[in-house]
Amino acid sequence: MGIRTIVDVRGKSHIDHIEALGLKYIQIPSSVSRPDEQQIIQFLRVVRDPQNQPVFVHDDLGGDRASLYVAAYRMAEQGWTARDAKAELPRFHFDKYWTQIPEFLEHLDVEAVRRESRRPPTTATSKSAV
Repeated sequence: MGIRTIVDVRGKSHIDHIEALGLKYIQIPSSVSRPDEQQIIQFLRVVRDPQNQPVFVHDDLGGDRASLYVAAYRMAEQGWTARDAKAELPRFHFDKYWTQIPEFLEHLDVEAVRRESRRPPTTATSKSAV
């Protein structure tokens, strides 16, 4: 399939198994009950980078967190409406129990996410006590 990068949105890392296959591994540990806009921004930066493409998004069963990230991608990169992105959720075997995800998509500030994800990431500098 030509996959270059796997983005794992679960909390548990599988880096040892994946890097042994020669694939790039990026983990964005995500909470299915508390979607996070900064993680969406990080994800968009990863998928947009041609050196990472094609990208495979990995979740436990592929239904909830993965569908959130794909929906956000559709909205920010492909111009889909929240309504259209939410309508696609069942294709990923999305569990309707996670009502936070459709609500998050409905209120996602797509323009702000798009704008922020196109900026280079800032590196936080920490000052150590002397």
